[in-house]
Amino acid sequence: MSKKSFSALFEAAECHDEYWTERAIIEFTEALSRWMEAKRVSRAKLAAAIGVSQPYISKVLKGNRRQRRPPGIEIPGYRQPSHPGLSPGQGRP
Repeated sequence: MSKKSFSALFEAAECHDEYWTERAIIEFTEALSRWMEAKRVSRAKLAAAIGVSQPYISKVLKGNRRQRRPPGIEIPGYRQPSHPGLSPGQGRP
């Protein structure tokens, strides 16, 4: 097995949809966490405001499993992460 540099490994990973999916999940959870801290919104308060359970919010923030944003929920100041050089549906060679 040949040794690869980290940059070569990341370059290879960026060719896969899974990389971009995981990156979007991480970016979303980080943005949500920063927003909650800045606005001093607790998990329970956010859950009540958007009509989900507090454990659901905890799971989203921990990234334990993939969560879909409930329909109609918008997070102020959050924008969809962009994927440099990729259009929707692209990613695999």
